Amino acid sequence: IVEKSDEFASEGAAESLHAFVLSAGDSAVYVEDESIVKIHVHTADPGAVLTEAVKYGSLLTVKVENMRKQHTELKGESTVNSTPEGVGFVAVANGDGLCEIFTDLGVNEIVSGGQTMNPSTEQLLEAIKRVGLRTVFVLPNNSNIVMAATSAARLAEEEGIDARVIASKSIPQGITAMCSYDPDADVEQNYAALRASLSTVKTLSLTNAVRDASIDGMTIKEGQFIGLIENKVKRVSDDLFGCLDLLIDELNDASCVTAYCGEDMSDELADAVRVRLEERLGSDADVTVVRGGQPVYSLIISGE
Repeated sequence: IVEKSDEFASEGAAESLHAFVLSAGDSAVYVEDESIVKIHVHTADPGAVLTEAVKYGSLLTVKVENMRKQHTELKGESTVNSTPEGVGFVAVANGDGLCEIFTDLGVNEIVSGGQTMNPSTEQLLEAIKRVGLRTVFVLPNNSNIVMAATSAARLAEEEGIDARVIASKSIPQGITAMCSYDPDADVEQNYAALRASLSTVKTLSLTNAVRDASIDGMTIKEGQFIGLIENKVKRVSDDLFGCLDLLIDELNDASCVTAYCGEDMSDELADAVRVRLEERLGSDADVTVVRGGQPVYSLIISGE
């Protein structure tokens, strides 16, 4: 995060910094407001990014991580985890962006699935076996998939695999669990930490009604937007932003908010979602909008 200096007010300064960030690597995110600029970029030369950034202001927050090293450690490819006694991960997800996020966080096998697309016990078992490690944590990421994941884990144990289900009931819970994994901790410590992390994140989601319905006293018409809180229908509106506004109050206590955009959402609409969240939540929340690519849900929102 860069606090803008007077230099930033000069003509073309913002465009120059933005262009540099985009050219410095991939997965680049550049967001600015009146006083600061937030930069996130995957690059082989973080020093060059920092050198360029200080030309435009003072650095408020700097975080540099070796994502490749984290990835190999989580996948069991490091010196510690290169044997069958290592720890691996299976996660259920759907959407190019979400699958890429889980892969970047170190998931070994991703099983395609989610709402209305529940993978079978056999599919999950085969994924557990493909990991090829003694211990495998399984992230179902949907309440409807927890039972199948538990059955697959039991079958895997019969084949000598210590498969453990982290009962994540949403994509945000699964991502938070992966971020909580500590390669230096033992299996029991990580098992406890990953399960405990699930309660630290709030999940909101928006989707369209595919038919008329009545749920908990709410009359829903086909085509209306439905807002879910922890997978339960709580809000209804005729348009996306109306539904989003009804949900935003659930995020008032969150300091970090991430919105995962669905496969049908345009870049312009995604940017408008970011603006609406930032306007309503204010400077106390760090808002990030990313391309999830998931079907069914126009938005999946994580609040931590």
